[in-house]
Amino acid sequence: MPICQQLNFEHSQFAVWKITEKLDELIDLLPNYIDISTKLNNTKNEKRKFELVCEYLLLHHLLNKPFELCHKENGSPYLKKSNKFITISHTIGYVAVGIADTRIGADIEIFRNKVLNILDKFLTDKEKKLIDTQNLLEPLIIWCCKESIFKYAPLPLYDFSKDINILEISKPHDNFNINKNEIDLSSKQGNVYFINGEYMNN
Repeated sequence: MPICQQLNFEHSQFAVWKITEKLDELIDLLPNYIDISTKLNNTKNEKRKFELVCEYLLLHHLLNKPFELCHKENGSPYLKKSNKFITISHTIGYVAVGIADTRIGADIEIFRNKVLNILDKFLTDKEKKLIDTQNLLEPLIIWCCKESIFKYAPLPLYDFSKDINILEISKPHDNFNINKNEIDLSSKQGNVYFINGEYMNN
């Protein structure tokens, strides 16, 4: 199916693609100015091929003009000769892309229990007291927040349980307050969106 969700804000836009097509069908949807055949040929992972094509389809949809997608040495995406900032995220069966006038970070995750097996890798002791760790939703919200901050922050972040701290989670999870030691993000707020009961992104 094509784009299953789009979120529009004053200075940013997000779009999500639910992958139901075959790879050839996705490739046929690419506009003529986009040629990623070399990239696809150099990509061995089949899942990654689907994600790659959807990234370009979503960027084409949001920008509505030719663009050149590049990656920095750390893997973060950017648009060559553009004043727009972008963020890209993948999860099983979905690809999400965001564009903005300023630095941006977003993460998309499907609801699955895997996150409950790695709580100690990304939760601090204080964060564990903020949430019900046996409730899949609440740890997943924190994971999405931290992954988004990781993509947003201009400095390297290495340890989710030390470098990024969630100070507060308001319920019913409409927004959250965040803090990063090297970067003052305490005044920033973000939103967590639940779509179709299948996945979430922030």
